[in-house]
Amino acid sequence: MTVAERALRGVLAAVAAEQLGSRAGDVDARIHDDRGRLAVAVTGPARPGTSGETLIEVGRRTREGLAAEGARLAGVQLGAIRVRISGLASGAASTTPIPASNTIPTTRRVR
Repeated sequence: MTVAERALRGVLAAVAAEQLGSRAGDVDARIHDDRGRLAVAVTGPARPGTSGETLIEVGRRTREGLAAEGARLAGVQLGAIRVRISGLASGAASTTPIPASNTIPTTRRVR
């Protein structure tokens, strides 16, 4: 892998990570030739949108962000863009407190 290829993959991974709501180090970007354009495949965890956005919508937004911002930053024309969500991003758990009435009591046995 050349330095230019590594840099390009890093830029595309960073753009995808921003759209997915995860860290760039958690996102893997692969590239290959797509009939003269650059095909991109990214894999990484996603954080569900705060406004009720589904993971499918996050994936679609990530693809659109890569098509626009990734192409602009990398200076290349992108072809096929594939986004694979591998799980939930760290810290993706809900920040909404659980009401006390929904807590499950735990019983401990001591011998």
